[in-house]
Amino acid sequence: MRGRVVKLDRGYPLVKQEDGTLVRCEHATALKKSDESRAVIGDIVQVEFPETHDKGQIVAVEPRRCRLVRKDPTERTLPQVLAANFDVVLVAEPVDGVNFKRLERELVLAHETGADVAVVLTKADLANEERVREVQKRASDLAGVDTRVLVISREDADSIERVRDLVKPDRMAVLIGKSGVGKSSLVNLLAGDDVRAVG
Repeated sequence: MRGRVVKLDRGYPLVKQEDGTLVRCEHATALKKSDESRAVIGDIVQVEFPETHDKGQIVAVEPRRCRLVRKDPTERTLPQVLAANFDVVLVAEPVDGVNFKRLERELVLAHETGADVAVVLTKADLANEERVREVQKRASDLAGVDTRVLVISREDADSIERVRDLVKPDRMAVLIGKSGVGKSSLVNLLAGDDVRAVG
């Protein structure tokens, strides 16, 4: 069976099969020996169901269309693939407390994937309008003309819709940003429900 990895829990990928069925899987022995062969979120995989196993078994990972790679700036550890086969990378930073040096690094990482990139400035409801305009302009100057910079506020439904337009049902998005920037809150706003714990 063919499917897409939609979640990773303690090394056991959850795979959504083409018929919509979700199945918990483990990696085949040959894949366990190589970190590069292990499936990540977004990977398209081939799954078998051996009679001797209580889980599906991922036996192959199809070639990746694109990938998000975390690199160690000190180059002491090998780069780690975090996600694959997505359409857009959303880089989240809070309006009040934006770190422009970090934003620049994250934009480089995002653009290296080859996917569409957008900056999402979160928590606009916690800043005054002048600060919002100032941060949006500076982020736009940093991101360049080809990268959208969106400001969102939980009090402005239109701002949520602008982000939702980037993540249509047939598109996969990757959301990056440091802890506390509002990623879980953004996911909840986009989903219209508390699907992620915040804080």
